[in-house]
Amino acid sequence: MRDAVAPDRGSVDADRVAMLYAGTHFSVLVTAAVATLFLGVHSAHLAPRLVLPWILALAAILLLRSAMAWRYNRQPSLEAVRHWVAYHRAGTLVTGVLWGWAGVLFFPEQQVHFQIFTVLVISGLAAGALTVHAPDFTSYLYYAIPSLLPVGGISLLQGDTLHVSIGVLVFAQMLFLLRTGHRLNESVLGSLRLRYENQGLVRDLQREKNRLDTRLARVLDGSASEVYLFDAQTLTCRLANGGALENLGLEGDDCGRFTLIELIDGIDRAEFERLVRPLREGEVAGLSLQVRHRRRDGTTYPVEARLQYSEREEPPVFVLTALDLTDREAAQEQVCKQQALMRSVIASAPIAIWSLDPQGRITFIDGSRSGIRGELPVAEVGDNFFSVFRDTAPVVADGHRALSGEGFVSTLDIGASRYEMHYSPLLDGDGHLNGTIGVAIDNTERKEYEDRLIRQANFDDLTGLPNRNYMLPRLGDAFARARRQRNQVALLFLDLDNFKTINDTLGHRAGDELLVLASERMRATLRESDTMFRMSGDEFLVCLEGIGAIREVEVVARKLNRIFASPFALASGEVYASVSIGICLFPDDGTDVEQLMQAADAAMYGAKARGRNTFQLFTRQMREEAEARLAIESQLRRALGSDEFSLVYQPKVEVHSGRIVGAEALLRWDNASLGAVGPERFIPVAEDAGLITDIGRWVIEQACLEAVCWPNDDDISVAVNISSRQFRMGDLLGCVGGALMASGLAPRRLELEITESLLVQDAPETINILNALQRRGVRLALDDFGTGYSSLSYLKRFPLQVLKIDRSFIRDIGVDRSDEALVEAIIAMAHALDLDLVAEGVESAGQLEFIRLRGVEMIQGYYFSPPVDAARFRAYLSEGPPWGAPGKATGG
Repeated sequence: MRDAVAPDRGSVDADRVAMLYAGTHFSVLVTAAVATLFLGVHSAHLAPRLVLPWILALAAILLLRSAMAWRYNRQPSLEAVRHWVAYHRAGTLVTGVLWGWAGVLFFPEQQVHFQIFTVLVISGLAAGALTVHAPDFTSYLYYAIPSLLPVGGISLLQGDTLHVSIGVLVFAQMLFLLRTGHRLNESVLGSLRLRYENQGLVRDLQREKNRLDTRLARVLDGSASEVYLFDAQTLTCRLANGGALENLGLEGDDCGRFTLIELIDGIDRAEFERLVRPLREGEVAGLSLQVRHRRRDGTTYPVEARLQYSEREEPPVFVLTALDLTDREAAQEQVCKQQALMRSVIASAPIAIWSLDPQGRITFIDGSRSGIRGELPVAEVGDNFFSVFRDTAPVVADGHRALSGEGFVSTLDIGASRYEMHYSPLLDGDGHLNGTIGVAIDNTERKEYEDRLIRQANFDDLTGLPNRNYMLPRLGDAFARARRQRNQVALLFLDLDNFKTINDTLGHRAGDELLVLASERMRATLRESDTMFRMSGDEFLVCLEGIGAIREVEVVARKLNRIFASPFALASGEVYASVSIGICLFPDDGTDVEQLMQAADAAMYGAKARGRNTFQLFTRQMREEAEARLAIESQLRRALGSDEFSLVYQPKVEVHSGRIVGAEALLRWDNASLGAVGPERFIPVAEDAGLITDIGRWVIEQACLEAVCWPNDDDISVAVNISSRQFRMGDLLGCVGGALMASGLAPRRLELEITESLLVQDAPETINILNALQRRGVRLALDDFGTGYSSLSYLKRFPLQVLKIDRSFIRDIGVDRSDEALVEAIIAMAHALDLDLVAEGVESAGQLEFIRLRGVEMIQGYYFSPPVDAARFRAYLSEGPPWGAPGKATGG
């Protein structure tokens, strides 16, 4: 049995030709009727000598097309299908050209209503021709394009807003009609092919009935059409192809659960039996139906169906094939909507249109949309334009200007609405002024959009405060007023002290809540005349004008500090925050915005250095420090690439033997411009500038490469300090793993020193990273223990192996008994927790003896050696250190 019966191309083409010529007579009659009406409307203003050639040409082509249709319908010739298609296309093309000619011929100047009538007639004929030429899309192209192009073009050439709008709509309709015509053509061809496919399926069913279920299911499931088999007695479905089940929303095992009556919407058993009686009695071979099928969910959709009856099966069956017409129906609906839309737009284009005679009387008005009627006064034809708009002075002035013969565009604001008003003179055939035409376009939405853009550009979305963009000109105005009034302007630069911790710990939403609440508190504290700006992140700027003495500014600063004493109630709970404030004055500390911003920023950092939650006035020393900080940052950005960094190594010495057991790698920077810069100066700058991650990676890599080259003992470790910001900002695990792999250093020989400030955050990611480093074999040391704010419980919670006693406690051994007690407590606690101990800053034999007697394992300090370069440290390892046993060391 064949899988499918391909439709014969010649048969499909023959059916297409038959459909074309079947509709020709009706098309000719409609065209003739429309042309008669068309001529009747335009007869009053067109000379017969211009119209007569068009009438004769149109009549001739219509008669010729009718004659061709009559001849074809009498003796259809399947052999000459191509010729008949060519004849039809030629006649269609000539008809389209003639209507295109009419679009130019019947487009009288300065007679807008006749022009619109011409556009409507030609557009309507083009839309109506869709169904006539649906079997042959080329024929429709030959008709639609020649008929619509001229009238659209001549509308555009008029140049005014109304005609340009009409021209654009004509071309838009042409494109839409061509697209719809193409879809209708495809639908018609699909229907024709379906007819032959269905005939082939029926022949196959009759020829191979013994293998109906197996072979038929394979054929039907591959078809785009719906195909069903129904029991002729019970009308129960016996078989349905995949396309049918999908359209109905059913599964494969649902076939026997619905009947033909349930499938077809709006039909009962009695009506169905009357319908199929000719089929059962053999009077017809099949029935063609336009019905709607009902889906499982109760919705319906249109189909073109063919029902056939077969008694060769036992029991007899109905074969139903159907093509889903949803797309075709939607296309036709769109055509209707497009036509209605075009009529509506022409009637109201673009929003409100009116024309005036030279005396100011309204001769035409159309603007029934509520948006126009709600703002502009109500007017009717015959009203005096200047009386209607007497309370709207700009419109009255524009009306007089327009009636003087001037064409122009103006803007009108009425209430919350904005209109763009277009005025063009109306001239008669001799060029004399015959009035004016006005068009009002509602630009309210654009005005609102522009206002929103201006606000977004000048105000912060989160807090609603003015932003930096808005600030710059306002500060310039404030400085100008201060010069005239001979007083001062104070700038207060505010930075939330612990915002980053809250943001990182509780999330960005909590951070945003805090910024909003803090800005509200600060704004409520200021005077109405004071201006507050949000700079970026957690930074704000307050501008105080009319300052006579610095104490006025200090009062405001103290108030701002005090309002942060109470907690902020966030959705996730209460949090405390504080603010550091930097203060500068115009003109004492600078005369332009940039200078003063730098001064306020430097003063703010001074407030942070004083312990935060306070304010600091700008001083000249701060400017020098800020400039020095800027110079360090500038040079620091080039330091890595210029090979300006180096490492020195301070030995870690075993207390009882004097043997070197490790070294701490310390970073040094020697810059050509700045000279030797201490870590205490450039490390904070590197952290603030975001450079610490790259610098820290370089230190780890260099320390590992150096340590792997140390002679004699594979157990000697190298310790590297890790900045808290480097820990949070950089990929520490990746950095350490890469350095170990590249150098070949054993992980147990690398020791990372972290500070208490990192542990205080107690963030899950901190614990995860430390645990991962420990699993990799890297040793972890807590540096400068006792100088921070961490809880002793952190020593148990975090995976630490080494505790380093800060040099500040070691320094006062033998001098301050309280420091000695603290050192003893730290040593006892470390031993209890099984932590290795390192005492930093040992510089005397007394200090060494004190910690030796209390069981400290390792020391660092100048008593044995200062930090030395890599070559000297290697010499210590290969030749032995210059000190002997601890009791014999001389210091260095």
